[in-house]
Amino acid sequence: MKLLRCVPFALLLGNVMAQDLVQVSPAIAKVEYEDASIRVIRSHYEPGTSSAMHSHPPRVVIALQPGTLRLSRPDGSSVIPPADPQQKPLAFGPETHAVANIGSTPVENIEIEFKQQAQLGTLQVAPNDGSAADPEALLHEPHHRWVMQTPYFRIVDARIPPGETTQWHRHEFPSVGVRVHGSRISAQKSGGEWSSPEDLSSGAVTIEKLPLPYVHRVKNSGGDEYHVILVELLERPGAQQAGP
Repeated sequence: MKLLRCVPFALLLGNVMAQDLVQVSPAIAKVEYEDASIRVIRSHYEPGTSSAMHSHPPRVVIALQPGTLRLSRPDGSSVIPPADPQQKPLAFGPETHAVANIGSTPVENIEIEFKQQAQLGTLQVAPNDGSAADPEALLHEPHHRWVMQTPYFRIVDARIPPGETTQWHRHEFPSVGVRVHGSRISAQKSGGEWSSPEDLSSGAVTIEKLPLPYVHRVKNSGGDEYHVILVELLERPGAQQAGP
């Protein structure tokens, strides 16, 4: 007669919490970019689909297609966050959950995970004051709006209405750009010529490897608002540079 070996519940729970979203639900989540410090995931839930229980490090979530998701925790509880039609970026500390699309429309998110961080970090209540005195500072440019900041990332919301051109402004941190709404765009670097207008599609994630800092301005010659969320990476030792 075989003896059954008992496995402690805490060990089973620990194994559940160690699961990775891309590994347990490859039909839902794809890696857009990864280096030593961050991982960028695109998660797409058709109505009625779900992901298995998985864990995240601290992360930023940007909704490309908002909808109705149910988040279920290992303790059996669940929550249904309200859909946000304004698609505001959200920041979360480490968490474990399963996700199900219980609505009638697809839901797609870009999730930027901070692999080397144990906690989210303290959120600032306002941007640093120095940008107002610097005419080329990113936050001095009126189309760029500060959203939130911790010691290791800053989120900036950039919106350029049709027919408008930004002022000259400087990008000085590596960053990930999430294009919420595309349009017909051209850009001019300081000392250079305007680029040819290009139709940039909605939903793209841009990882650019330009030398930093650089100064440029951007023109929207299309018929739609150009909307990009920039997640600036303030502390990324040993990582490749990425930009909007």
